[in-house]
Amino acid sequence: KYLNKDQHKLVVLAMLIFMVGQEVIDYWNRMQMGDLTLAEDLPLHFCHIALFFAIYLLFKPSKYLYEITYFWGLGGAFQSMLAPDMTDFDNYLAVFLFNAHHAMIILVCIWMAVIDGYRCRKGAIIRTMILTNIVIWPVWLIDWLLDANYMYLMERPPTESPLVFGEWPWYIINVEIVGLLIFMIINLPMIYFRRMALQSESTPV
Repeated sequence: KYLNKDQHKLVVLAMLIFMVGQEVIDYWNRMQMGDLTLAEDLPLHFCHIALFFAIYLLFKPSKYLYEITYFWGLGGAFQSMLAPDMTDFDNYLAVFLFNAHHAMIILVCIWMAVIDGYRCRKGAIIRTMILTNIVIWPVWLIDWLLDANYMYLMERPPTESPLVFGEWPWYIINVEIVGLLIFMIINLPMIYFRRMALQSESTPV
C-alpha cells in the first residue's frame, strides 16, 4: 500500500540478504563452537528446507512451492519457536539465529500472501502431505547412514511439546496426524481469502 516498485524490491532484497546472512553466520557460529558435524548440522530438517524454499520464492515465485512453504513454515516454524529443541544451543547468538531462521519463514509466507496476493489452492494440503511423505524417505536413509536424527525420524525430539507423543515409530504417525490437523487450521484463512476473491469477481461493477 505504501511502497513503490523500487521500495518493494529493496525490502525483498533486504529479506534475502538477512536470510542468507543468518545462515552463513549460523554455520560460522557452529564452527566456532567446534561441534560442526554431518550427523547434526546438515540442512535436512523441514524448517531448513522451508527456509531455502522461502529464499527461492523471493527470487522466483511459485504457487506450488509457496503452498509447501506456507504449511511447513507456518505449521512447523511456529511450533519450533513455541517449543524449541534447545539441546545444541551453545550461546545467545545461536538462540537469536534459531528464532530469526524460523521467523523469516513465517514472514515470507505472510509477505507473499499480503503483498503479492498468493493463496494456497484447493488440494494444497494433499500435495503438501504427499511431498512430506516422499521427502522423509531419503532423509531417513541419511539418518541411518550417519547415525543422525534429521526430521526426528529415528527418535523423538527432546522437547516438552504436547503435540509430540508416543514412542518410535508411533510418534511419527501421531505427528503426521497432528500436522494434518494444523494444516487444516492454518488453511482456513486461505479458504476465506479464496471465497472473498470469488465474490469480488462475481459482483457486478
